[in-house]
Amino acid sequence: MNKSEYLMILYDTLNDVPSDVRTGIVSEYRDYFNKELEKGRTEEEIIMSLGDPVTLAYAAKQMRGYGQKRNEDFNIPVRRKRGSGTRVGIIFIIIGVFVIMGTGVLGIVFNFTGLSDMGLSNKIDVNEYHEANLDSIKKIIIKNSSSDALIDTTTTDKVSGLLKGVVRNSDSPYLSMQTTGDTLLIEVKWPKKSVLFFSSNLDLHISVPKSFKGDIEYTSSSGNLEMSEMSIDNLILRSSSGDIEIQDVEINNRFKLSSVSGNCKIISLSANNMVYQSTSGDMFFTNIIVNEDILINSTSGNSKLSEIECNKLSIDSTSGDINIEEAQLNLLSIESKSGNVTVDNLDGAVQTETTSGDTSLLLSNVKDNVYIKSISGNINLYLPDNIGFTLNSKSASGNINCEFSLQDISKGKNYLTGVYGNGEVDISISATAGNINIKEN
Repeated sequence: MNKSEYLMILYDTLNDVPSDVRTGIVSEYRDYFNKELEKGRTEEEIIMSLGDPVTLAYAAKQMRGYGQKRNEDFNIPVRRKRGSGTRVGIIFIIIGVFVIMGTGVLGIVFNFTGLSDMGLSNKIDVNEYHEANLDSIKKIIIKNSSSDALIDTTTTDKVSGLLKGVVRNSDSPYLSMQTTGDTLLIEVKWPKKSVLFFSSNLDLHISVPKSFKGDIEYTSSSGNLEMSEMSIDNLILRSSSGDIEIQDVEINNRFKLSSVSGNCKIISLSANNMVYQSTSGDMFFTNIIVNEDILINSTSGNSKLSEIECNKLSIDSTSGDINIEEAQLNLLSIESKSGNVTVDNLDGAVQTETTSGDTSLLLSNVKDNVYIKSISGNINLYLPDNIGFTLNSKSASGNINCEFSLQDISKGKNYLTGVYGNGEVDISISATAGNINIKEN
C-alpha cells in the first residue's frame, strides 16, 4: 500500500461524516505524509506508524464526536465498480482545500504534481493480453491495483491475463507477466505520477490451467475479486477497499484471507485449515468444510455462517452481530464485543463470552461442556430433551428460568443449580446484567 491508496481507504471509510469534516481529515493526513516524506521517511514507514487506515478513520470520527453505525442485517450490498467516483472525488476534495488556501498555492500544486496536464479528459482504451506456459510453475503471485479481478480456470496449459477497460489519464496502466524460477508474477502497474490523479474502469481476468495444483497469492487495493472453480494447494488473499466473492474452491492445505474495507462472500470451499481477518466489512460463508480449525477475526462487520464443518471454529468479533446456522464441529468458541450472537442447530461443544449483546444458542447435539458468559445481555439456551446435564447458573441482575425438571436443585434470587438426567454435561452460565432462560428445543 502506498500513500495515495492509504488516503483513498481513509476517504472511503469517512463516508458517514459531513463533507467538510471528511475533507479536513484527509487533508490533515495528506499534509502529514508530505512533511514526513520531506524528513526522509519512506511511505511504508509512515504507513506503519499510522497503522490501519480504517481504524485511523474510526478514531478520527470518535475524536470529532461522530460514532459508527453497525449494519442492521446480513445482506451483502450490491457489488460496486471501483471507478472514477472515488478517485476523482478525492482529487477535487484535496484541490478544494488548496483553493481555500489560495490560488498561489494551487498553482504550485498543479506544477509540482503535473495536474495541469494530468489528462483526465484523455480517454485511453486498455486491452493488454499476456500468457505464460505452466511448465514447472509452482506459485502464482498476482498484484492488482484499481481494477476488478476475476480468477478462474482454463483447459489449456497456459496461464493467461487480460487487462481491459478505459482510463482517463495522461498515461495508461499496463499488465506485466514475468517468470522467475518456479514463480509466476502477474502485476497491474501504473505510472508513478498517475497513482492518485486518474479515473478508471478496468477489469483483470486471470485464467489458470485446471492442472495447476500449486499456490496462489493475491494482493489488491481498490478493486473487487471473484474466484471460482479452482483446486490448489495454498491460497492467500489480501484485499484493501474491495469486495471478495469465492465459489467452488478446493484448497489442499492452507487458506488465509485478510480484508480491509470490503465484504466477503464464500460459497462451497474446502481446506485443511482456514484463517480470516476482516476490518470494516460483512462476511457470509456457507458450505465450508475444513479438516482442522477455522479462525475468524472481525472488526466492525456482521458475520453469517451456515453449513460449517471443522474441528474448532473460533470467532473474535468487535462491533458486529454473529449468526451461525447448522454447524458440525468439536468446539465453537466465540468472543464478542458489542453484538448479538445467534447459533441455530449446533452439533458440538460451545464456549461464548459477550460484552454487550444478547446470546441465543440452540444445540442439536452436545458433545462436551457448555460455557456461556455475558456482561450485558440476555441468554437463551435451547437443549435437546435427551441430554443429561449439571447446571450452574447465576445472574447478578436478572431472572433465571429453566424448563427442565432438575434434581438436587438449589435456587436463590441470583442463582440456580441442579442436575438433569445423568448429569453428564457440565453447563455453566453467568450474566452480569441480563436474564437467563434454559429451554427444551
